[in-house]
Amino acid sequence: MKNLNEIIKENLFCLIYFSNEKCNVCKVLKPKLQNLLENKFPKIKFQTVNIEEKPEIIGQFEIFTIPTIIFFYDKKREFTLNRYMSLFELEKKLERFYNVYFSNIGKKNERKHYVYTKPIF
Repeated sequence: MKNLNEIIKENLFCLIYFSNEKCNVCKVLKPKLQNLLENKFPKIKFQTVNIEEKPEIIGQFEIFTIPTIIFFYDKKREFTLNRYMSLFELEKKLERFYNVYFSNIGKKNERKHYVYTKPIF
């Protein structure tokens, strides 16, 4: 597996799912999360991390409970969801970033021209 920091740097959108094999909530949530990302947010890089296999990551990413989801946008940690999370809440949070980014593609070079006029009083 690539270094997690490299994955975050290489992808504009990155969602990291921290779990372990003994967590029943994690087992149920993971396929639902994968389905949501594949169907609604295909440009988001999804990475799972088993914290039993990578215990050093717990401190690095401040993981206090599992499952934990951390979303990165343009290398910046935007939000974290823990244990009892709502997929609906997650979807709304992701939509905000996703829609803003994709609605602005092609508009970066547009310049708005304003004409200054004196007020008539």
